[in-house]
Amino acid sequence: MRRFIGIDLHRNCFMACTLFESGRVYERNWRLRDLHRFASRLRSTDEVAVEVTGNTRLFYDAIVEHAARVVVVNPTQFKLISRSVKKTDKNDARTLAFYLSKERCCRRSG
Repeated sequence: MRRFIGIDLHRNCFMACTLFESGRVYERNWRLRDLHRFASRLRSTDEVAVEVTGNTRLFYDAIVEHAARVVVVNPTQFKLISRSVKKTDKNDARTLAFYLSKERCCRRSG
């Protein structure tokens, strides 16, 4: 079963929202120092979307070998995030996972 994972990345932590093909959603807050543990839990069929921040390159480099696809999204160009009334980590990560599952997410990176 494929998983679509939206990441709201910050300096010391990130929110990961995993959307399963079945529609089930799982959300978890991670510390950036545990990035290697997060990466080791990824599956080769996972698709990940992450917002552009100062830590994006570090995050990308740590997970790119573990996932089928990694999409880097500029939140200012992704209107649903930049104009969101409910601007929270959980909502942003969920929005990224949802649109990744619908193949509407911005540009593919890599």
